Amino acid sequence: QVRPMMEAFVHYFGEFPFARDGYKLIQVPYTGMEHQSAVTYGNGFQNGYGGRDWTGVGVSLKFDFIIIHETGHEWFGNAVSCADIADMWIQEGWTTYLECMYVEHVFGYEDALKYTNGYRSKIANRQPIITQRGVHREPSQDMYFKGALFLHTLRGVRNDDAAWWALVREIYDTYKYRNIMSEDLIELFSKRYGRDMQPIFDQYLRHAKLPILQL
Repeated sequence: QVRPMMEAFVHYFGEFPFARDGYKLIQVPYTGMEHQSAVTYGNGFQNGYGGRDWTGVGVSLKFDFIIIHETGHEWFGNAVSCADIADMWIQEGWTTYLECMYVEHVFGYEDALKYTNGYRSKIANRQPIITQRGVHREPSQDMYFKGALFLHTLRGVRNDDAAWWALVREIYDTYKYRNIMSEDLIELFSKRYGRDMQPIFDQYLRHAKLPILQL
């Protein structure tokens, strides 16, 4: 499954970010980890996550979750990294969204939509995604799932897929091999959307409770 995965990510982002180092999957007795150019793997050579339908919508069993997610970190996590653990959603939220991008490229948009929405059941909305800066405290698991759905929401706000995928590529190209903060992303999103995106980023990332729609 590495070949179609690489084809998908190269389609979205261009050359593998650590081409000089190469890419390796290394079998280990634990689930896996995103070590740069040497992704450790322990998913038992089976689809899903430990053989389970990870998102519960029938799509997860079409591919090996650990290969796709941990390799996705080569782009967001290793090439583009958060400068403070408080902004760890830049690594985990984006990489979870890369899973959705992979599904869309390999299996089509309908499966990608099902897969993305399958993560809704994993969102707790108990703590903000961005935690206190300067304190080594890992954010809640919502940084994975709510982070990915937030990015999908931003795609809907843009309502122009060509412009959206160009922006995703621009974000990667702009911040590749850098440590960044959420403020860096807000600045670029605001520039490309032609509006101040701070409020929507704050709502999704700095507040735990769901917003109330008032008509």
